[in-house]
Amino acid sequence: MPRDGVQFWLIHVVEIDQYTQAHVGVDGEVEYMARDLIATWLYIDIRDVEVAVKYA
Repeated sequence: MPRDGVQFWLIHVVEIDQYTQAHVGVDGEVEYMARDLIATWLYIDIRDVEVAVKYA
């Protein structure tokens, strides 16, 4: 999703049916943003969240 020349991944966390975004080309940002969303949504520590990223 380009915006002012910056591209983002749209991330859908199916298990909680919520979305977030991450910069394209930033190593680890997709995983981090998904973990951050889950931790925030479920009121748990981000260190307790593991994700498996699937690009579709």
